[in-house]
Amino acid sequence: MIKSFLKDKKGIAATEFALMAPPLLLIVIGIFDYGMYLNYAIKLEDTAMATAQYIRAGGDEADIEESIILESSLGLTEDNIDTVTVDISYTYECDDPADPADEDTDCGVGDYLRRYVNVVISRNYETLIPYPGLSDSLNLNGTARLQNN
Repeated sequence: MIKSFLKDKKGIAATEFALMAPPLLLIVIGIFDYGMYLNYAIKLEDTAMATAQYIRAGGDEADIEESIILESSLGLTEDNIDTVTVDISYTYECDDPADPADEDTDCGVGDYLRRYVNVVISRNYETLIPYPGLSDSLNLNGTARLQNN
């Protein structure tokens, strides 16, 4: 009886599938989720660059949400635009970026003061499923820095 049971191959494929399907499904979902994460990170970078270009072209900082953020590929609406944080700052440099400068700094002969606009756009990314060791919400930042003069 035991020998006939051991020789019986019925159901082996179903058992193998039952053992392999959950880990493979988790891997496929993880790859998809990571791809979505990277896609959104790239969209944030693009939106940050568009914001910096808008400011460099003379755009009003008060109109950024309406003119740039809502029109971007982030897929935001008036209802969920508050989930995005936009931080705009300005830095000044002379020839050596390691030397701190401000807007009143005299860079000396043969050099000029460079003004940069720095844009950081932040938003949380919600994962599709909870992953062990990771938070359900991951912070994403898109940054851009353009010389403004």
